[in-house]
Amino acid sequence: FAHGFLVLSDEAEFCYKVNDFWHPNDEGGMAWNDPEIGIPNFQDNVPAGQYSEITQWGDGIYVFPCTTAGEVLFYNKTMFDKYGLEAPKTWTELAECSKIIHEKEGIPGFGTDSLVDTYQCLIMQAGSGYIDEDGNYAIDETIAKEKLNWFADLVKSGDFRLVGEDVFFSGPFGSQAVASYIGSSAGVSYVELAVNDTFEIGCVPIPQEGPVRYISSWGNNFACLSTDEDHARGAYMFLKFLTSTENIVQWAEAFGTVPIYKEARESAEFQQFAETNIAVKALTEEADDIGMLASVPGAAAMR
Repeated sequence: FAHGFLVLSDEAEFCYKVNDFWHPNDEGGMAWNDPEIGIPNFQDNVPAGQYSEITQWGDGIYVFPCTTAGEVLFYNKTMFDKYGLEAPKTWTELAECSKIIHEKEGIPGFGTDSLVDTYQCLIMQAGSGYIDEDGNYAIDETIAKEKLNWFADLVKSGDFRLVGEDVFFSGPFGSQAVASYIGSSAGVSYVELAVNDTFEIGCVPIPQEGPVRYISSWGNNFACLSTDEDHARGAYMFLKFLTSTENIVQWAEAFGTVPIYKEARESAEFQQFAETNIAVKALTEEADDIGMLASVPGAAAMR
């Protein structure tokens, strides 16, 4: 992709968000632990997977983390309670709940908005690789086939379903055509609109099962391009200001997202906000499980 900027001054600063497919091999960066302006305990304050993502191109930080949305599991709590079912914590429990609901209600028990991300979580949690730092295929084919067949068999049986022409599952979920689904935490308002108080909505972290705890990284990172060190330092100081606990919590509340920074997530103000948003609360509980995929040529094609 390419971005163009029109400015009226001789010099200007640009600060914009990029996704994990950005490849800044030829860009400059500033180390997070710069002795003059470094952020204390920065590494300990960021989920390990997120830290690996933003430092994968060298010793410096080339993109600056801010907040994150992510996948959560929405479920029809009224229906689950009817059959004495608890919110599933593992994929095995999800399949068992879906089978019971399919038998009792005649509808699929589960779907997912992003089949790619769900499959990615299944194989990564099971210990598979994905793509390495050199852009090589690193998927464990035994794990990949096992998880693909497991999911496909459940779709064939009617316990699971694909989203198809609905595009997103909020509609089928609201009409009770499916009992649960994995979707974006940012879509909670659409879920509530679709349900329209016809049943109680539950929302929990996505299932985890296997030797590795993993969810896809959907974080918002900032990249700064500057003409010289002084401008770079100024941009960094702005980001340091923005990501202070007080400011990043306000930012997260405004956009319905979760701060990457542990101190902000654990602050009283953010915890109070999370109690008002079921998707934010669920995502906060799983934020430390954010994983990392190498951002190298071929990564997008692999997905």
